[in-house]
Amino acid sequence: MDRFIGLWALIFVRPLLVLGVLVAAIGVLLVLFSVGYFSVGAYSEAKLDDLAVTQEESGLTFEDLTGDLLTPEPTVAPLPTSTPTVAATVSGPGSAPTTATPPSPTEDNDPLTGDEDDSGLYDEYGILRDYSHYVSRADDGTLLGPIREKFKAVTEDELMDTYGREPRPHHIIIPAIDLESNIIDLNIVWDGETTEWETADHAVGFHVGSATPGEIGNTVMSGHVNSPFAGEGSIFARLDEIAPLLRRGEIVDIIVTAGGDVFLYRATDTTVVLPEDVDVFDYSDGPTLSLVTCAPATTYSHRFIVNATLVGVSRL
Repeated sequence: MDRFIGLWALIFVRPLLVLGVLVAAIGVLLVLFSVGYFSVGAYSEAKLDDLAVTQEESGLTFEDLTGDLLTPEPTVAPLPTSTPTVAATVSGPGSAPTTATPPSPTEDNDPLTGDEDDSGLYDEYGILRDYSHYVSRADDGTLLGPIREKFKAVTEDELMDTYGREPRPHHIIIPAIDLESNIIDLNIVWDGETTEWETADHAVGFHVGSATPGEIGNTVMSGHVNSPFAGEGSIFARLDEIAPLLRRGEIVDIIVTAGGDVFLYRATDTTVVLPEDVDVFDYSDGPTLSLVTCAPATTYSHRFIVNATLVGVSRL
């Protein structure tokens, strides 16, 4: 009790001394925090080279990326549009032959799973309502076998060289890092002094003007690695985990839906660049995808990019 009274007496008698001690303590804490922050940042930046994995390092070939996909059926001439008929003789004296039309095959309204018609799976535009069909939580987030088997290898005939005119992407799934997100459009805006790209809050952003899925060209998407102050989310917090997966030669699936189709990309390499390096927006002579986020997650001094190539498509 005496100590408590003595402390209060000191505060009232020597307020400047107490204030000085508090300021000094806060200063020491700030110094320790700053040293720790910059130390972590320096260590993270020193490890940036580990995030760059070339396709030669992964050892993945195009045959590896497409080996488990269905081979597209060769193009054949269209069948006659008239309905074939089959003569059926009706028994009985004097009976004339009649014709019967064979029943049409039952349409499969779920080409990805092979399930029978279930209108609850799709919305009015024919888009899947529940994307959990693509992901098996019980199997470490890997694609379900029936799903993968429904993707057909992409052919040049299917690729539409209509840059920026096909449906924009609206959903993305990366099972290896347990990522599932809507995709929103990002445009270039004027901030009063310079132009800059919009950013996506709690979602992956598609950079309007880059190629859309199913086209020749590079599709560019970005997302926050973290956003502690602006509160814009951390949708790509685990994107850098793809680098060690590729270094081990593992196949990383990236599933993107656009319009009524599902596109299967597979990661080929990762790179680390400076913010002013905008080569990621260069036109590509193939159907590619680049996912961009800041790195490291403490200083944002660089950009980490996952590059992928389109290998399969499933037409809904």
